[in-house]
Amino acid sequence: MKNFLKFLISKTFWINVLIAVVLLVVISIIAFNRLDKYTFHDEFVVVPDLKGATIGEAEITLEYNNLKCEVIDSVFATDLQPGAVVEQIPVAGSKVKKSRKLYLVINSLHKKKVSLPDVRDMSLRQARNIIESIGLKVDSIIYVPSEYVDLVQQVQIGERVLQPGEMLTVNTSVDLTVGRGLSDEKVHVPSLREKSKEEAMAVLAEASLNIGSVLYDEKPTDDADASKYFVYKQKPATGTEVNIGKAVDIWLTKSKSQLSEPEEVVLSKDYDIENFFE
Repeated sequence: MKNFLKFLISKTFWINVLIAVVLLVVISIIAFNRLDKYTFHDEFVVVPDLKGATIGEAEITLEYNNLKCEVIDSVFATDLQPGAVVEQIPVAGSKVKKSRKLYLVINSLHKKKVSLPDVRDMSLRQARNIIESIGLKVDSIIYVPSEYVDLVQQVQIGERVLQPGEMLTVNTSVDLTVGRGLSDEKVHVPSLREKSKEEAMAVLAEASLNIGSVLYDEKPTDDADASKYFVYKQKPATGTEVNIGKAVDIWLTKSKSQLSEPEEVVLSKDYDIENFFE
């Protein structure tokens, strides 16, 4: 024990300690230098801003900066063209090592579509709010004679009447046909007998009348089945004198026996029966 204590305070011991410390420092410096070279310390690039660029443009920019990319998701943004970069990870301005891969979120290449809601018989204000809330636009309001003031009669694009459930591309502009009240002018209700629902609507529109309730004797199973139904009854009856804008209810069937029954007709002095059975 006495010899060990004597060794600890000897000159030889402290020389060995000093040599060990120097070697440790040298080894640490060499190790850190090699680590810097292996990890390319201080060899970085600044991530460019790719937002709004197409995938092709982004790839060219990244290749120039010794970077790569991968598309990980797509979203729908109305303010950017299809395929444009919406988001990037890491964000623009970040410092990353060369050959680093960036992850991109792009704007969908396919335009988003929405289902047209049924806004018939809603107030103009309510219908407009619903249509615009799903990404469609109301282009113009068309006022027509109707017994229901300020209620939407139908939605259309140009002359084509749209049906609830139709798929439309977001940002599509539609027109709303809105009732303005009944006109003082009188017309005779035309015959809708043996006409399909669509044909009946066209005939009524030509006569400045509106479609009212649409009733089936048996509920159609689908659209294809509904196309086989034809009008066998209407109210007001054929020939009835009504104000322009009046709604006409129709009953439809695909039963030949129903269609063979006599049609109710209201005759008046100035009623041209031949014109209403064309």
